Parts: sequence; structure tokens; C-alpha cells
Amino acid sequence: MESQLATKTDGSIISVRERGEELARTGKAVTVGGILAEVQIRTTKMGKQYARVVLEDLGASMEINFSANNFEKFSGFLTKDNIVLVKVRPGFDEELRFSAMDVELLSVERGNEELRLALRPEDLTRPPLAHFVRSSRDTPVVHRSSWRPVAPARPSNWAPSSTSTSRASWPICAPNSVETS
Repeated sequence: MESQLATKTDGSIISVRERGEELARTGKAVTVGGILAEVQIRTTKMGKQYARVVLEDLGASMEINFSANNFEKFSGFLTKDNIVLVKVRPGFDEELRFSAMDVELLSVERGNEELRLALRPEDLTRPPLAHFVRSSRDTPVVHRSSWRPVAPARPSNWAPSSTSTSRASWPICAPNSVETS
């Protein structure tokens, strides 16, 4: 992701913040990218919604304001943990502020690396597993036919609780090459 951000932005968040005063004087808009760490939706006195978001990259964070008009256009992108590119215009209003002009969702390419999950038995309740299954449906799986269900690993001192169910009902899969004890 770091290389994608470097090629699609005008610099890291920290470099844009360091050049903020100069950019504000020239009125130049720049593109920054990162993860939406915080999204606050607010309402104006006129009843229109606007937003303030915190965008983070690997080195710093910045607060970005979305006017009511821009919030209306881009609200679909403003979800916590989305990875986005935001075109901002720096300006002064007692202090340096960044106003959003455009937003683009950054698609992160996933490789074919193996995914290994380490779960504690107490985490294996229906709501977390149901959430995992729902969110993993969008993840492409190579050679799905070579996968088989496996039981979660349980320590020898583990005892079923009232929330646990039989292991056959859990939709957990692993490649056939994985050995289970």
C-alpha cells in the first residue's frame, strides 16, 4: 500500500503539513492518502450535514474538513478504516486547515499469500465468526475446492461454555496441505 500511496499522492501527510503554509499562500491543492482513522459527521445550523475526518498514513495524521456540499458528494467514501486518496486545499482560518475537494477510494491489491488466523477459544462465539464469514466473502480464494473444514485448535484445559456449539457447525476452512492435530 505504501508504494501505491507514494505514486498517487503529492507526498506524505507530514510533508504536506510541513508545506501547508506555502501551499495555502499559493492556493495549490494537493492529494494525500491513507486510512480514515476517524469520521465525525456534524450538522450545521441550517440542518445540512458536514464532516471532519482524520486521515492517517504510516507517519502522521491530518484533520480534513468536508463542507456540506462536498459531504453530500463524497459521504459514501467516508467510512472509518477506508483507504482513500483525498484532494485537499490548505487554507488559514486562525490556523492551518485542510478542506476536501475530491475523494477516491484506493483499491488495495491482494496477493496470493497464505492467511493464518490465531484464535482463542473464548473468541469463537457466533457473532465474531459470523462477522468474519460475512467480511471474508469478498476475499477471493484460490482453489476453493482444495479446502476442507477444520476444527478450531483447543487447549487441553478448554471446556465448552454455554455459548459454544459443536465443531461441525463452524464454517472454518483450511488448505488440504495443513495438518491438524
